[in-house]
Amino acid sequence: MSDPYYFGRLRNARIVNAVLIALTALAMIAVVVLAIRTIEVERTQREQARRTSEILDKLRDINRAALNGETGQRGYMLSLDRRYLAPYHAGHDQIEPALRSLRALVEPNATPRQLALLDAIEVLSRAKFAELEQGVGLTAQGDMIEARRLVLTDEGQEAMERLRRSVREMEAIEQALLARAQADAARAEARVVPLLGGLLALLAISLIASGRSRAGSGPRRSARPRGPPCPRAEPPGQEPLRRGARDREAERARCAGGEARDRADRAAHHGAPQGA
Repeated sequence: MSDPYYFGRLRNARIVNAVLIALTALAMIAVVVLAIRTIEVERTQREQARRTSEILDKLRDINRAALNGETGQRGYMLSLDRRYLAPYHAGHDQIEPALRSLRALVEPNATPRQLALLDAIEVLSRAKFAELEQGVGLTAQGDMIEARRLVLTDEGQEAMERLRRSVREMEAIEQALLARAQADAARAEARVVPLLGGLLALLAISLIASGRSRAGSGPRRSARPRGPPCPRAEPPGQEPLRRGARDREAERARCAGGEARDRADRAAHHGAPQGA
């Protein structure tokens, strides 16, 4: 005979296991996708950090070249000693390579404002060195009055101030881009840990449910048809007149055998060792 209660429990356990397996699979897929996304974000953050560092270095080179050029020009005009032109020549040789390197770094991923600042830095740097070169040339020709008049027009000073402002703004933009990339990487990393915890919890629940399902689907007692109830033992001399002594003994033997089989089935169901 079938046991409807047993088969109902087994069916419910299988449904629960299937749901847990599906949830675990979805969680694993989400973890993999999020891990790939986190790797991409961290790679972008590293690239931005490298790019920002190189751009800041080039901006410092441009600013340093302009200061060196200005220092050399002023020293030469005051002393008329060409040895003071060494910083000027160093800055003059440095400015164009620095401008080309800066454009190569900024232009591929530049914002509109960065492109405008890049153009301004190039124009102002070249205007500054044109003014410096003109002052050095006038001084070399001995036209000190014209050279001093050129310095007093403040054209060079104004170009220098505008160049510094453009450089500072470009630095601020690059640092803001780096901070944004770092924040994106931190958010991506923060999402991984809770999802991993949820996946581990689902795995633990699945293992527990699977263990309970295996325990509930173990060997069950076979449903044997039962005969009539076993008669009670009666005192000697009071046997029922309807049944002979031989029939009575056979009935008792049948009941004893049935009880032994029931005990064996219960022991097998609960995992108890059976004798041969």
